[in-house]
Formats: sequence, C-alpha cells, structure tokens
Amino acid sequence: MKKLQCVVSTTIAFMVLLSSMQKVFAHQSSTAFIQLKQQDSGQYTGYWQVAVEDLIRFSEMKLDLDQNGQLSWLEIEIQQQKIYQTMQAYLQFSDGQTQCQLSMLRDIKLAEHYNRYYLHFPMDLSCATSDTIMVKYDAVFSTDASHKVLLDVQTNEYAQNYVLTETQRSITITPNELGHWQTFLDYLYQGMLHIWWGIDHLLFLAVLIIPGLLIRKNGQWSQPSSNWVSLKQLIWIVSAFTLAHSITLTLTALNIWQVSSRWVEVGIAASVLFAAVNNIWPLIQRLALMTFAFGLLHGMGFAGVLAELGLAQDAKVLSVLAFNLGVEIGQLVVLLMIVPLLLLFSQKAWYRQKMLPLSSILISCVAINWIWQRI
Repeated sequence: MKKLQCVVSTTIAFMVLLSSMQKVFAHQSSTAFIQLKQQDSGQYTGYWQVAVEDLIRFSEMKLDLDQNGQLSWLEIEIQQQKIYQTMQAYLQFSDGQTQCQLSMLRDIKLAEHYNRYYLHFPMDLSCATSDTIMVKYDAVFSTDASHKVLLDVQTNEYAQNYVLTETQRSITITPNELGHWQTFLDYLYQGMLHIWWGIDHLLFLAVLIIPGLLIRKNGQWSQPSSNWVSLKQLIWIVSAFTLAHSITLTLTALNIWQVSSRWVEVGIAASVLFAAVNNIWPLIQRLALMTFAFGLLHGMGFAGVLAELGLAQDAKVLSVLAFNLGVEIGQLVVLLMIVPLLLLFSQKAWYRQKMLPLSSILISCVAINWIWQRI
C-alpha cells in the first residue's frame, strides 16, 4: 500500500514540476508558412515566412549584432545577403529527379501573424516538370523540435495544405493524391499532439476527474455505490467539456467570435485554480455545469493553437473538424490510461482523505503561478 501511495505521489509531483516548467504562454508555438502558386508548367511564385525570434536562434548566422536578444530592422537590412544564403540552404525543392531553381527575391518584408512578427521572403521557383514537387525543409528544428511549417501549394490541378514537422521534414506532392484526406490526417495529428503537450488542459482534466469518480457526502469524499455510478458521472463531465470546447473552438477558429488571447490564457489558468479549490471546499457540486462553463474558455485556447498553425485555405471547416477530433482522441487516450487507476484508488481511504486534497493544493499553486505570469 505504501508503495502505491509513493507511486501516486511521485506522479502528481512530476506533473506539477512539468507544469511549472511550461512556457508562460502554453499555446505559443513556433510556426512558419510557405505558399506556392503555379504560374505556368513548372513555374511557381510564392513566399516563405519565418518568425523573427526563430531567426535569432540560428547560431551560425549571428544576426543579433548588439546581442540584446532582439532583432532590429537595421540588423536585418545590413545582413540580408547572409540571411538569404543561409535560409536557402534549409529549403530545397525538386521535381523528383533534378533540383528546382529557387530564387529568393530581395524585397524582404515584415508580416504579422497572431501577435508575432515574421520575415516575409518572396520566392520564385522553376522546376523542369510540374507533375511532382518534392519539398525538403530543415530550418529551426535543431533549436525547436516543436516547430511546424504550414505548406500551401496551389497548382492548376489541385490546392492543398500540408504540415511539416521535426519528424516529417520532407514531402512529395503529386496532383493525383487525395489532398483533402491528407489535410484531415495532418490536422487530426496536430490536435492529438496539442492535447498531449497542453499541460494546462491536462491539469484541468485531471483536477476534474480526481474527484469525478467520487461523491460528496456529509462533508467528505465517499465512494459511490458502484463503479457504474462513478463512470456515469465521469461521462457527464467529459461530455460537457467536449461539447463546450468544440463550440468555442469552431466559432473562434472560423473568425465568427474573437476574444483577446491574453485573457483567454488567464481564464484557462483561473479555471484550473477554481476547479482545484472546488475539490477542497466544494462550492459547486454539479461538476458537469462547471466543466461546461470553463470548457468554453479552453476551446478558445485550442483555437489559438489552430490559428497559429493556420487553416487550409480550401478546406477551412475540414481543418477545424479534424483538429477538434484530434483533441477528442488525444483526450480519450489520456482518460483510458488514467480512469482504471482512479477506479482502483477511489476505493482506498488514503486516496480520498489525503491524496485528493494534497494533489488539489499542489495544482492550485501551479495555477496561481500561471495566473501571475499571464496577467
């Protein structure tokens, strides 16, 4: 029994430590954008946009001349030639047999996406044939393994979006492939990935299901009459969270409803704090209603990630649906791993009397730290 308590305590401590090490803005991710439009057979125009802070991390370029941790426009202008030469080494195109000729034009621009500044590199691409395009991308991954590239390719035969990641740095694009199916799979995977890396979302789920298999009776957490009662209560909680964040994720991602991302982040941290405190001093005992209300905030947080990733221009609704489904699948995987253990622990007095309040207090401390950082 003591070994089991030790395992639970260690697991909770690890989650709290991981949470405290999380970046202040959990949903801020490194994303680049590449767009290609076919002008003629084998001829394309387009652009490549890279976040300014990502360029600073390129140690071989040493762009930050005054070493103040920021990149000024003067530093960029002075070192344009160096930037072009270095960046072209990280982005390559071919038609399957020969290398395409990539020309990065000199009228560099500054663009803004989701409160971040990007350098905009116009490009001309010339390939011997137009049937197949092979793209290889190696930038940023060495300094940020979570970096993503949204690749938008528009030819005379098709228009498609792809996501390049650290584990998939190259892709072959052909006119005959099922483009929308590839878009669906890419955004599905990104949704799953985000819920697994979104520590604030995971902690919110955890703080809900920690007592979710118990009932409050005479001021104490007690074991329900059967496991089915516990599971039914948990199903209501998870369903409320799923419905709520699906609504706001869809509305926000499609620009139907917009809220300041800063206050959404604060609200998400506050939801974790409130739910944790509610485990200790239950102000709201209908957890499904509370979960639905806070789930609306978390849906806006999911939408912020999707906004940074970008929507497939020819399949926006499909992108949103696939990403949301990925979130649900990722969430279900986590629950399938945790719920059997909680069903076992809920039968133990030490869990109800000690571990539940202790874990809620620790999570409350993490949430307070998040709120302080995000205000």
